[in-house]
Amino acid sequence: TVQAAVITLNLGGGLVAAVTASSVQVVIGGAVEGLRSIRVGDILAEVDLANLPVGRHQISPTITVPPGIEVTRVTPAYVTVDVQDAPATVPAPINTRLIGAGGAVPTPTPTVEPQAGSIMPIAAG
Repeated sequence: TVQAAVITLNLGGGLVAAVTASSVQVVIGGAVEGLRSIRVGDILAEVDLANLPVGRHQISPTITVPPGIEVTRVTPAYVTVDVQDAPATVPAPINTRLIGAGGAVPTPTPTVEPQAGSIMPIAAG
């Protein structure tokens, strides 16, 4: 018996999904050499969510095993998947006021004042 994580595939755009069982127990059989060579990630429990509408669904995971390995039982046989519309994201407000030590400070308005002696006359020649 091995534990396989439930992986969701093909969820439609604008949707989110929650699976009640994060893993399933898979009873496997096969030649001793094949069973000894199994590594983490070799056995997958996939739930295809393609074209599922919003709502609660009972889905039998598809179990993928290496060649020479047989699946004899999966517990639970079905997992519950809740498909919902993804929450709308709200942009953060833009605050144009500056905060100083004494509280809010109005945003300064740039002004240009001529400085004395900054204009040089052009001599006619």
